[in-house]
Amino acid sequence: DAVRDFVGKATPALKDDREPARVERLRVLLAEAALLPAELHLLPAINKPHDTLEALDALEQAGEVPPALKSRVLLARLAALARSGSVLEMEGLLPDALASDPAAAVTLQKLHDDLRAFAGCLPAPPQTDDARMQSRMAALLAKSLADWARDRSDVSAADQVVLRLQYGEALLETGDYAAAREVFASCGGEAKIESGSGAAGHARARLGLAEAMYGLGDFA
Repeated sequence: DAVRDFVGKATPALKDDREPARVERLRVLLAEAALLPAELHLLPAINKPHDTLEALDALEQAGEVPPALKSRVLLARLAALARSGSVLEMEGLLPDALASDPAAAVTLQKLHDDLRAFAGCLPAPPQTDDARMQSRMAALLAKSLADWARDRSDVSAADQVVLRLQYGEALLETGDYAAAREVFASCGGEAKIESGSGAAGHARARLGLAEAMYGLGDFA
């Protein structure tokens, strides 16, 4: 009710061109008022991703999304696509999102974390169809982030490894142990421990590789 009251009072003020800065601020607030219900539909207790997509479509059709809200709109749309299992749509959106929005990597990382947390809070048993779908979507995001970082000179080699490890860990949660084993091996998981050298490889890579091999039944 409070949001509707605000929209009703603020909308007529957009026609007042005497204070451009105030009008622009109102425009952002009105867009945010339209975005809020879309974000609320994504709460685990509500979980209505299709309603989120409808609300976002309406927001974008009403006019250009203010720059200050673009990352939130992107996050909400990707989250809704992930929750609804729209793999192809989400996969098609990721490259453009990473290429066009400097904050997209941060946005995708947050979504990745949210999806893994969401899958973890679903009712038992942990491997429900919904949990598997969220895990697959999280793995898709992790792969996109790792691929994006690989071609960027402003992402250090160490950070690139961290993103690859994140991808491997996401693969473990999907049950794709063969792909996870390859990722962890490429991150140094097979590095031999040499006495006195301190070259033990990356601990996360070694642990991830061990989990992947256990999942494959490879106990050698």
